[in-house]
Amino acid sequence: MKKRILSILIVTIMVIVMIPATALTAFSAETDVASVTTTGGTTTNYTSLNEAVDAAKTEENSTVTLLADVNEVVTAHSGKFTIDLNGKIWTSDYYTFTVLDADVVITDNSVGAAGKITTSVNANAIVMHGDHAKLEIAGGTVETMTGISAVHTGLGTASTGQFILSGGKLVTAGYIALTVKCQSAIIKGGEIESLGDDIEYISGVLDISQHPDPTGIAVINYSNADVVVGDTILKLPDGYCFYDNETNAVQTVLPSREGFGSVI
Repeated sequence: MKKRILSILIVTIMVIVMIPATALTAFSAETDVASVTTTGGTTTNYTSLNEAVDAAKTEENSTVTLLADVNEVVTAHSGKFTIDLNGKIWTSDYYTFTVLDADVVITDNSVGAAGKITTSVNANAIVMHGDHAKLEIAGGTVETMTGISAVHTGLGTASTGQFILSGGKLVTAGYIALTVKCQSAIIKGGEIESLGDDIEYISGVLDISQHPDPTGIAVINYSNADVVVGDTILKLPDGYCFYDNETNAVQTVLPSREGFGSVI
């Protein structure tokens, strides 16, 4: 009996030894969901996106690259780094990504740029909630399919953070794709898709004048007050139609000496 057990053990060891190293490596790679590449070119793989983001926080200007679809809630408390969606889907059953006192750029360098950040519940896919938060969407898609804005730049109290849309796409199944409640929001590229009012303006500076097609972006005033259209509050092009939620009035920005309108 002992000889039989010993024979089985020897055969098992031989089988393991005969497995090619490449096969073992491939098996390991299947469990990696993200990598972090430093500015020095060193790349480390991680089995969770949270682990990768934690590592990126300590490596300024590093890049987190998704290697597989993930279902994780992630919060960036600090750091300055880029997240490359790499054509993958990042989702969760909550606010999928929260930017606190971090400086984050989201992009997608894959062919077709089909990467997406979304959520399976009635929540924003991305929220900013920090006084020093900086977020730029440069590629990929941020999407909610429940009617809530895809990106909220000041969840809870108004944020002194900064938001930039330079590329990619914000998509919602509802009427608002972006909620502006931060120090500044600059829309200079990318696409916004909604059923109606693309941007909900609550507070801060909103500048869409740099966008190649600003008149294709709908803005609604939810600040519960008159807002000044000009260089310091709302930068809108002449002829732009602005909708006020309180009065239900649609007003047109008239030409002025500065090239913008006055009070709405």
